[in-house]
Amino acid sequence: TTYITCFVDSSADAASATFDNITCKLAEPDRSVKNTGLHVVGSLTKAPVATGSELVAYSGFSDINYLEQPYNPDLDFGTGDFCVMGWVKLSGLNTVNTILNRDGVGRLFIGIYSDGTLRLYTENGGVITDALTDAIFSVGVWRHICCVRISGVLKIFVDGLEVPVTRTDNGVIDISAEAPTTFFIDAANNEFNGYGTLLRISATAPSEDQIKHIYETEKYLFQENAACTLAGTSSAVQALAYDEDTDRLFAGTADGTSVFSGLRRVDYIDNTGTTTSDDVKAVAAVNGMYSIGTAAEVTAYVPAQSLREELARGDEQTAAFGAALEGFWFTGDATGGVTDFTLDPGWKPQFVYNAGLLVKEGAADQYTVKFDGFRYTVSFAVAPADGNDICIMARRI
Repeated sequence: TTYITCFVDSSADAASATFDNITCKLAEPDRSVKNTGLHVVGSLTKAPVATGSELVAYSGFSDINYLEQPYNPDLDFGTGDFCVMGWVKLSGLNTVNTILNRDGVGRLFIGIYSDGTLRLYTENGGVITDALTDAIFSVGVWRHICCVRISGVLKIFVDGLEVPVTRTDNGVIDISAEAPTTFFIDAANNEFNGYGTLLRISATAPSEDQIKHIYETEKYLFQENAACTLAGTSSAVQALAYDEDTDRLFAGTADGTSVFSGLRRVDYIDNTGTTTSDDVKAVAAVNGMYSIGTAAEVTAYVPAQSLREELARGDEQTAAFGAALEGFWFTGDATGGVTDFTLDPGWKPQFVYNAGLLVKEGAADQYTVKFDGFRYTVSFAVAPADGNDICIMARRI
């Protein structure tokens, strides 16, 4: 039971108050940092995307059954970048199958038309621009869509691949009339005939390799019996470990350890009967073996001053990090005048060596570390000397 109470504190200056127009609506949660959910207008169906799958999709859209977010100034993108992505599956082809619609002076619209083409519209100078359309959608197939504007250029990606049609667009997307954003219906009641899930919208745009990575990672969630949530009853992760030999992530909670490959949960280790407590506080995993502890541990590791010595400390690194560190090399003939050195996705820098000697971290010293949400970059305050080899010792995350 949830209680909503409206009252005036007796110590307040106001002697009386009036409360009016209070409404309670069913909503789907927003799991981003913004925490701004979507209202469920009418009644929608939520069902697994495949037999036995934990991921669910919405369906049953009509002019009285859809998802809506009241006016949100965070979605006033102006002339800046934006991204809308998600997964859809058609049950049939209406004249217009709306995916997203935001009316007003700066309109934004995404939908699939009766010819199976995905179309992206924006408002430019008060006139709707020509559609970006070159992706053909068929009925009964899950497809990943991503519509972006990057540095004034509109692009569409389907299943991680860019559609070979782009358009320059610097139109202002600001809803002066404070119109809501609707999903799977537009103002003309053109509903989406099918299913939708994993919808996201942001005021930034991912790179091409990030979009490809998202598609390749998420597509396994649409297989039969695909699990994607933490097992057990606790949702608070208290310990993490990554086994780079098996590409498995171990997530310990108060009642067990869920094991993930990518976004899929492939195993669950129930601690009952194996430890004195189900409450996982520490996990280590390497080469297909794992250790689960119920007491938190702290390990300190001091890197060697010499790269030669650090490369010989595999056992010590494994004890401290759960696996030996990997060296990322940037050869001297390519480092002259270069300040930024970017690692592959999934790797986090631990120590940096310039010409074989340990470099200090810190803006006032030698280098800083930046993370764009996908890759880590080591940025030197002063470019290494021409001919110096750079080695970044990194661990899997």
